[in-house]
Amino acid sequence: ANKEKQQKGRKRKRSISGKDQIDWRTEISAELKNEFEMEKKTVLDSLSSPYKKLFGQIAFCRWKRGPYRPVVILGPYSVPLQLRDTWMKMWKSSDGDSKKMWHYVYWYGTPISVAYTKTKVNELIMYEEGLKMGLHKLDEKIQSKIGAGKKLTVVEEQVVEGYKMMEMELSKDPSERQPETFRETYETVLDRSVSLEEIEASSEDESGGTASSENEQENTYELESAHYCNEDVDSNDESDGNDSDFKGRNR
Repeated sequence: ANKEKQQKGRKRKRSISGKDQIDWRTEISAELKNEFEMEKKTVLDSLSSPYKKLFGQIAFCRWKRGPYRPVVILGPYSVPLQLRDTWMKMWKSSDGDSKKMWHYVYWYGTPISVAYTKTKVNELIMYEEGLKMGLHKLDEKIQSKIGAGKKLTVVEEQVVEGYKMMEMELSKDPSERQPETFRETYETVLDRSVSLEEIEASSEDESGGTASSENEQENTYELESAHYCNEDVDSNDESDGNDSDFKGRNR
């Protein structure tokens, strides 16, 4: 497979010799877009409907040794390359069996470097059920501190910001709930500040990743050190992906 990618890269370089920059970038962009869309269709078609219908849904997850907090469940094409690569490895090892797969969630209001975690489905409470349980409201302790005019801790300030973000996100269609803005490789190609060598390195990456965050140099996603729930999720644990374990309806 690696040899085929190298040959494709050499063919691509030969095919653009003699063309002006705009022409070859447009050609490569179109080729990469086609490859990306085929890969995306293959991946998404392999997933079960119950697994996919949760993408973009708002839920609540328990903060480690703390109260439930709002999160949004994300699909593989709503997260940056570094995280997508991890998801892809899990997907391949599961042979497309959704019952063996975890989900990514994004914790509203949290610094981007530690805002994503791999989460078991049975640890999530969907928005409608959370509404009945009063989880849509700030923790009473935080409310009391605000009412008394006391200074909040950094984490408490993040919690407050997270609930504000959740309220703004509720009016959006699930497909529009994407925490970060990033470009796929086929879009990056059209940026004339990106060299041909960088484009080839990206398109020949064995990991299968095809996107780059607009702040990729600044962002380091610390999945294993995130101080939330579910730092370690075993993709081979069939109970992790049992979609029937979800509590409540989608929002």
